Amino acid sequence: AGEAPEPRLAEVINRQVSDAKKVVDAKATVERRQAVTKQYFQECMDSLRGAVMIAFPEGLPEFDDVEFMLKGECEEDGRTMEKFYDGTELWWAGKQMEQGQSKKICDYLGNNDKTKIVCKLQKPGGGAPAREPAVNEQTQKEMMAFYHRKQEEMKKLADDEDDGHMSAAWANPNALKSHLQGTGGSVGWR
Repeated sequence: AGEAPEPRLAEVINRQVSDAKKVVDAKATVERRQAVTKQYFQECMDSLRGAVMIAFPEGLPEFDDVEFMLKGECEEDGRTMEKFYDGTELWWAGKQMEQGQSKKICDYLGNNDKTKIVCKLQKPGGGAPAREPAVNEQTQKEMMAFYHRKQEEMKKLADDEDDGHMSAAWANPNALKSHLQGTGGSVGWR
C-alpha cells in the first residue's frame, strides 16, 4: 500500500499487535498458568488479519512483510515459518513428550519451579531433532587452535633432543666421585 492508515485504524492495529505480543509472551503466560493452544494462536492471527483488512481494504502488496506474516510465509533466522500441524511433536532430552491434557511438564521434570528446559517442536514422524553441539563454534575453534599449538610444541621438543651436551664436563656423571677421590681435575705427570 505504501501509505499509513488513518490514525483511528492505526490505533486498532496497534492494539491488536499488543494483544498478540501478550499471547506470545511465554513468561506472562506461565505466570497466569494459562495453556496456549493452536486455536488461541489462530484467533489472535485472525484478529490481526481482520485489523489489517479494515485498515487496508484494497489489500497489501504481495511483497509486504505483513502480508507474508499473515500468510505464514515469513522467514526468520533463515528458516521459513511454518504453520502449526495438528500432530506436532514436542521433544525434550531426546524423548518425545506425550500430547494432550493428561500429561503436564511437571510429570516429566518434577515440581521444581527454577528448572529451565529447552524443548523442540518437530513434525510428526520426523524422529528426534538433531542435538545441539556441546560447545559452540567459537569455543571449538579456540580449542582446536590450542591443540594445534600444543602439538607443534611437542614436535619441536621431539626434534630438539640434541645429546651434544652429554660430552661436556659439567654433564659428567662421575665428576663428583672423581672430585672426592682427588682424581678429578687435571692430573699431570712430569
